[in-house]
Amino acid sequence: EEEDEEDDDNDDAEDSEQICDTLQDLMRCLKPLIVERKNKPATKTRFTLLEDAPWIRVDNNDISMPGSGGNLPLPQLTSKSILMILEGRKDCIFGYHHSIESAFLFGRLPIFGSAAAAVAEGDEDDETEETQSNAQLQAYEKEFNFLDRFLIADAVRDCLLNHQAIVTDTGVTRGSAKETAQQLWSICHVVRDNEINDNSKGSPTGIEYILIETLLSLILQSSLDSYLRPIYLSRVLLELVRAQPAVMPQALAVGVSNLFQFYLPTLVPIARYNFSRWFAFHLTNTDYQWPKAYWDHWASYAFENRNSRGDFVKYSLQLMRENLSSVDTMVTTCLPPGCILVNHFLNSSSGVDNPDKKKGFFENLEKEMEERLWDRNEDPDLICDYIIGEEVSEALVAFPDKCLIAWCRTRTVIRSIMHIVEKYLCGEEKQIANAAAINGDETNNRMQEDIGVGVSTSREDVLAVTTDAIIRYKILIEACLKRDLADFAKMIDGERQELLIGHATILGVMATVTGKSHVLLEGCLICLLDNEIVNTRSVLTWLLEHEKGVALQHWWNYTILSFRVGLRKVVTNNETASLNIIVHKEDSASEADNPATMKLIKKVNDFAAPLFKLATVKVVTKLSESSSIGDCKSLSPIEVDLIEGLKYVIMAATIMVLEVLTTNANIKLQVAMEHIAEYSATALADICRENASTSQGIDVLISMLEAIK
Repeated sequence: EEEDEEDDDNDDAEDSEQICDTLQDLMRCLKPLIVERKNKPATKTRFTLLEDAPWIRVDNNDISMPGSGGNLPLPQLTSKSILMILEGRKDCIFGYHHSIESAFLFGRLPIFGSAAAAVAEGDEDDETEETQSNAQLQAYEKEFNFLDRFLIADAVRDCLLNHQAIVTDTGVTRGSAKETAQQLWSICHVVRDNEINDNSKGSPTGIEYILIETLLSLILQSSLDSYLRPIYLSRVLLELVRAQPAVMPQALAVGVSNLFQFYLPTLVPIARYNFSRWFAFHLTNTDYQWPKAYWDHWASYAFENRNSRGDFVKYSLQLMRENLSSVDTMVTTCLPPGCILVNHFLNSSSGVDNPDKKKGFFENLEKEMEERLWDRNEDPDLICDYIIGEEVSEALVAFPDKCLIAWCRTRTVIRSIMHIVEKYLCGEEKQIANAAAINGDETNNRMQEDIGVGVSTSREDVLAVTTDAIIRYKILIEACLKRDLADFAKMIDGERQELLIGHATILGVMATVTGKSHVLLEGCLICLLDNEIVNTRSVLTWLLEHEKGVALQHWWNYTILSFRVGLRKVVTNNETASLNIIVHKEDSASEADNPATMKLIKKVNDFAAPLFKLATVKVVTKLSESSSIGDCKSLSPIEVDLIEGLKYVIMAATIMVLEVLTTNANIKLQVAMEHIAEYSATALADICRENASTSQGIDVLISMLEAIK
């Protein structure tokens, strides 16, 4: 969790509940149960432990394995292992189960309120009308104590871990999200009846809320590299809603509302991103069924100064838009009639913000290039001769504004290549405007005419055409970079620095044209990296030094994307990458003595170490700049993005490096950790101390780096 970015968020954060369970809370609840467990327990739990029915006659060795055809809803209970650990028993971990420490790596967000707080208050005067009218939620709040919630949440996680779909060696898929959802719902059979419900309906009242609470908590904490992947968790939750339409949709709506109102200000940007991604996925797969009152309430946040709730709303809408083949669905189906959030999609592309427009010569040059590239499909060599030839060069020399002509050839070529993307996004805006009856005089959508004859209007086809153009005109882009570099290399600090600025110019133009479309920007970025037009260092420099727009808010995603592509190239180009060297030595330290292995380790470190250090220095520099603006007690949105983004980049990139070293170099994890010590979190914390004066943001960053092990 992190201090929030705006004053409104700050006030909400101070009133928020405890953000997640703690091990101390669990120990405090469990110890009385352990002490008096053979008699009448002092701390009651409705969750059936393995000593009780239906588990009393089940031997530990008979517990079914995933895919074995067993019908038990819980193949393994971490809860019993926890109880055994507290009693000091040694036989607490079953052979195939994950290590017990992982039981505490997942924090359950008390989305529907803290059980301890509810018991302590014992007062219903402050309950809202919505809560008073929801018998299931009241039952959950009153009848499920802290221990119940922890044990059931832990069982839910175990079900998710052990019932993921797998593909056998013969290519047969076993398991599905639907089957996992059925297993999760069967947890109700190991929860005793309460006073409110006689279990006549087959499930205890309120059980759906702990399922929603646990799944949403896992989704917020998930990542693409985690074992419980976001798409898997999202599909399971979707199947649960479909399987239990009488109770799950209502519980989910309350859960999302509580997360939005009480927890978003306390969530880090990556967690908010996960929340937006899940919400977009869920609405897309449920025909956009969502209460109008929620949209009306959320709309105001999207148009205020930047805040956590507004970020969630805007990014969710953008993700839904990018998954649609017809964007007017956002107006006609997703959003309620007359919703002001429609305005978020209008003018979403910044392609019109072109400093060279209406500058006479530059405007004519861009039109000329667009005709040569798209209308006449000229040979790249002929276009090179034109744009770096005497005619253009003489016109530039005579131009009075020398700052404007810096990297002008490169900007013009990239804008011309991105011309089809700009037309496509403008066409989407017209389609949305027509659907919302904002432009009533427009008879219909003219996207096909705007983009060009014979070009498909799907986002995938536009991206494919654009990337093909980048590949075809690679030599044109490189020729313009080389000529612009030759003209202005002496202006700053040598060729290398100037070339990074040239790369930043390319990336900046692409980000401006693509606007809020992350899919199009990521696709173009991958193409540039694969074809070595830009590199990982230049992407990082652009994001943390030159970029001022939307891309900076998700800079960690683009950084990790470019790091993954760059590291893959290092491994692919290394001669030993495909040799799969095997070292037959007992001493683990000698594994890296092999010359070929050392060569790969050196190449990986030569690639990764400068990037880790550069990212740290750039973040520290921006934190220093932002701390000098105002005297806010809390961190600003950009400071939170920088700090949490750097943490995510360090952890994700380190995992990728260790995977390469342990897999391709065949050295043990401990040895690999020793080889990357020069850019470990501890070393990066030392860099923070050396490169900046003290500020709140930098102090938080140093503390965070020191906490990473």
